[in-house]
Amino acid sequence: MPNVTKVKSYSDALGALEKGAAGIRVRCKYKGNMNAFNKFVDALGSDKICVVLDLRSNQIGPEGGASIGGALKQNNTLTSLNLNFNKIGPEGTARIADALK
Repeated sequence: MPNVTKVKSYSDALGALEKGAAGIRVRCKYKGNMNAFNKFVDALGSDKICVVLDLRSNQIGPEGGASIGGALKQNNTLTSLNLNFNKIGPEGTARIADALK
């Protein structure tokens, strides 16, 4: 298991990706931070280093789940993703499942 960088914002998570973090734990509510979340997820799609991402309890909901699904279609480096307690629902879950096929 790689060292995990702990951050409290999606902007800091983006910075950790840019610095080559192999693991990131984000503790930031999605609501009110959607633009920063989307920038982070866009970068995650093309990242080739991060293998562990922990987004538990960020309340990303179906929209955030769909965004993660889109990033996972492009990213084949990530091996561990924690999305517990995010209320992703069927729509977000379906997008993530499609990305993993």
